[in-house]
Amino acid sequence: MKRKFVTEAGIVIPPDKLKKSERLSERHTATLIKKAERINKLLAEFKEEVERRSKEIYDAKMLESGVDGSKNKGNLTIYNLDRSIKIERIHSEKLAYDDALINAAKEKFKEFLDNSIEASNEFAKALVLDFIQTSTGQFDIRKATTLLKYRSRVNNNLYSEGCDLLLEGTERAYRKMYHRIWKKDKSGEFQNVELNFSAV
Repeated sequence: MKRKFVTEAGIVIPPDKLKKSERLSERHTATLIKKAERINKLLAEFKEEVERRSKEIYDAKMLESGVDGSKNKGNLTIYNLDRSIKIERIHSEKLAYDDALINAAKEKFKEFLDNSIEASNEFAKALVLDFIQTSTGQFDIRKATTLLKYRSRVNNNLYSEGCDLLLEGTERAYRKMYHRIWKKDKSGEFQNVELNFSAV
């Protein structure tokens, strides 16, 4: 039985009516998608294996040190004996922000500075504002979160309200885990073994 060639619109085209480019596209796209799916499955299985073996090494080291390593969910780096191979587990966290709450927090911190710093020390206020702002004047949320650790020492209502708004307006959108495997070259430099299709 001859294969049917059907367009997106559902029109059946006889094989002898296909252009050479159309025959090639049918043949090559079918071959490439099968290989891509096979490689994708292999990568997924390899990723699981890297995580499993890395965790096994880490757990053994913790056990040898008399520490429970089961709660560790953070970054991880493992070497072989001569340190020619390095395996990294990296957690990347993406934050999401509520613009209204973040702007409200910024205003609270600015009001706190206005009330706390005398006119003769305006430069001190500028230093703090420069620290929590980007070069374009936007609120640098990652830097601003360092203000949270001074909350108990400052002991000021405006400052505390700014901290509350900052916390409320910031949430973790997702945490992504990925692995990198490195091998030393002849010059002693670690070279990443690329598993990213676009980097090969």
